[in-house]
Amino acid sequence: MGKTIYTRMTVGLAVAAMVLLVGCGPTETGTPASGGTSTKEQVVSPGLSSQEGLYAQIPVQQNSIQEIDLSFTPEFIEVLEIVQLDKEWVKVKSVEVLDVAGNLKVVIHLYMKPGASESDRGVVRAALEDQGNMYDLKAVGDNGLDSVSIEAKDINHNGTNELIITGSMGAAYIERNIVSFIPAEKRWVKLLTMGTPWEIDLDGDGKDDVVAVSGGVLPGYVLIYRWNEDHFERADVAEATGNFYAIPQQTDGKVWIQSGKPDEPPRYYQYLNGKLVEIPEPPVSQSR
Repeated sequence: MGKTIYTRMTVGLAVAAMVLLVGCGPTETGTPASGGTSTKEQVVSPGLSSQEGLYAQIPVQQNSIQEIDLSFTPEFIEVLEIVQLDKEWVKVKSVEVLDVAGNLKVVIHLYMKPGASESDRGVVRAALEDQGNMYDLKAVGDNGLDSVSIEAKDINHNGTNELIITGSMGAAYIERNIVSFIPAEKRWVKLLTMGTPWEIDLDGDGKDDVVAVSGGVLPGYVLIYRWNEDHFERADVAEATGNFYAIPQQTDGKVWIQSGKPDEPPRYYQYLNGKLVEIPEPPVSQSR
């Protein structure tokens, strides 16, 4: 499924014997080259720091380690429509959001059924107001206003803030909508609707990745999203590894994904440069 990073010890001994027979010097290992400098300081997380640091955690004497090239599928971009909500929905709260999509100011209006108050539970619908037009964001929560959060954040690291609306949709599911404005088309769009977010620096580059996890839903899943010029793409960890489930793990600043099949020992992976690196065991002790 992937290329072998480390060869078995028996092969290594055979190669070493051949080197001695022909009188050649020792060959270099697969350690990443250190030549060249960068003017950009990289902030890294313990245990996932860099490619060299990640491989340094992997004992050579263990079974073969593999890299899996993830297949990313483009996510659908939804164009927001101008809407006028009927009397079935009553506005209960408005939130002004600054510095969205290149210094734009918008207002997010939150609606509930007639008679509901800010403390009541129930479906929450949202609309984005920009220059007098109302754009339908549809349902953004199912557990009252207290379960809905709104913020401006550069979540795809493209230099401008997106509008992030996150809301509880049940006991074990949170939904996040990522909204932005396309100046060339003069349209508001929903770049991504994703499940329960796991805000984590998955690959150790100092920036949080866009990751969705199953929460309490079974079987567990981990979906990794990445930004590709003008859209998000998604990869399913369980599907990519040929497994039934995937579970996110984090301990002492170290991050990995456990994946497997029923009645079989779990396998362990770390994410790096668009790939899953299989490791023989978790990067931290499991004896706690």
